[in-house]
Amino acid sequence: MRAAPVFVLLAVVAVAQPCPDPGDVFWQRDTLPVNPTGLQTFSIIPGLCEGEAAAVVFEVPQSMPPQQITQVVCPFASAGGGQGALALVNVEIYDGVSFSGATANMGTQVFDLNAQTQNDLQVTSSALNTFDTTQFNIVVGNDPVNRRFAIAFRMNFNPNGNCASGYSSTFFTDNTVSLGLFCNPVTTPPMTSLIDITGQGWRDASLATVTFLPLCPLYYAGIWAIRCCSRDAAPPNPFQVLPTLGVPATSPGTTVLQLTGPGLQGVPYQFALSWSDSPPIPTPWGNIPLAFDSLVNASLNPAFGGSFVNFTGTIGANETATVLINVPAGFSGMGLAAYGAWIGYLPQPPGGLAISDNILLPIQ
Repeated sequence: MRAAPVFVLLAVVAVAQPCPDPGDVFWQRDTLPVNPTGLQTFSIIPGLCEGEAAAVVFEVPQSMPPQQITQVVCPFASAGGGQGALALVNVEIYDGVSFSGATANMGTQVFDLNAQTQNDLQVTSSALNTFDTTQFNIVVGNDPVNRRFAIAFRMNFNPNGNCASGYSSTFFTDNTVSLGLFCNPVTTPPMTSLIDITGQGWRDASLATVTFLPLCPLYYAGIWAIRCCSRDAAPPNPFQVLPTLGVPATSPGTTVLQLTGPGLQGVPYQFALSWSDSPPIPTPWGNIPLAFDSLVNASLNPAFGGSFVNFTGTIGANETATVLINVPAGFSGMGLAAYGAWIGYLPQPPGGLAISDNILLPIQ
């Protein structure tokens, strides 16, 4: 990463919808207006290359329960405030961020748009581009001690320049002041803006260096205008699928999974696999997080019992059950992945279903 910030003076920024729901919490570290109207001043950072990423760190207060991220906001602008430039980015969210000097330790990655959907997010200039994440049930603030989380955007494809000379359209910060000789902690506060630098990893933008030269203030200044929305997360589902052996799955190979059903000793269960989790299978007791497709039908068919072992059974006295998947040859190298989930048939009364979360099973 190398190229000086470019000031965009008196540019029009497309207005961003604050949050999907009026009751959501809006998170912002930058000093730009929540809903920019009229002309704005900010700085684009042309030295951020394809494959590198920008992030902002937020912190869930101790008094607040874990949060479900419902929307993220990606700042993307053109030099001179031009409109219509495009780029493709990945959305990444991390929980439990900590710092060791200039190094940002990202904790647990709780969301990756590319991995989850095999798609990029297209962003346009000059705008605060919003992306609704409600459907993905992304929860942060799970660590009771370290409650920092980060919203990140990775530049996958940017046709508006090159890494050597910089990009005319890219992510922007709230910086409006002329560059000085030293990094101003008010303009660029520590432990706030992050950059994933090629060959280095995640770094605090206020302390990062490239070939021993500090990025701030000559190559980076301000706070990324990355924002997000959240709401109180639902209590965690006690019914889960845990990997025991062979995850990721191999072809050929055997994968062993443990079903956890606290309080469901002796309850009949049914496990199934699907190639997708969308659209889920609706029931009166909630959605089963599997799509009803050919793999669901195959995994429920007794004729394939040699491949799908113990997919029907009873939760044991230890509140668990074990299922096996014998993956045949011929599926490796195809980029395939399956989802697995189970339901428990609750006794009458009141009856109904216990529905687990799903597990993603990549096939190598």
